[in-house]
Amino acid sequence: WITAARAQRLSPACFAAYYDLVTAIEKGRRRRVSRLFKAIMSTPHMEDEITIRRLGDDYAPEETRRIRRFMGSEKTGASGVRRPNSRAAKAFEETLRQAIDLIGRRAPELAAEIEASISEIILVGPDRSGRGEFEGGTCFKLTGALVLNAEREASVADLVVTLAHEAGHAILFGECLDEMLVENPGAGLFWSPLRQSERPLEGI
Repeated sequence: WITAARAQRLSPACFAAYYDLVTAIEKGRRRRVSRLFKAIMSTPHMEDEITIRRLGDDYAPEETRRIRRFMGSEKTGASGVRRPNSRAAKAFEETLRQAIDLIGRRAPELAAEIEASISEIILVGPDRSGRGEFEGGTCFKLTGALVLNAEREASVADLVVTLAHEAGHAILFGECLDEMLVENPGAGLFWSPLRQSERPLEGI
């Protein structure tokens, strides 16, 4: 399994389960450790192309709960996520594919950067629990995943910007494999010229 993992992409769900596995080991929950370990070992490898999936529809219940838990935070004010409206998600996905195609034709270097850092795009709806509008996000515990608000009215140009921005976060996560770039607690919020609301330094 390790040999295969080094040669192929792993699903973001695999990384997410790993973090819960570590917590279960620390708490001595042996049955949960066994179950999570088996889930990780049985996680299928990803294709080289980016896949687009919908929260709730395309994930097992536990995977959905895990994604929702990792993507929302009351401390940072980040909006939580939920299953997207099906009609809105269908229209959004069409626009998203146009944006991906445009990047591939007009900005091949950016396309290569996105393909190298993102293996899965997860379409969600915002649960309105956070401050401000949720456009998209990434999470270190969901390595390789890009979460997008599929209920947002966005043009092809809007999504080109969002994809480039979030891929930048994903690349920074790659720089954190040995240690975090910043150690500030998530509850500490700071102003950024790129945001309308204050954000934790890790996000900035």
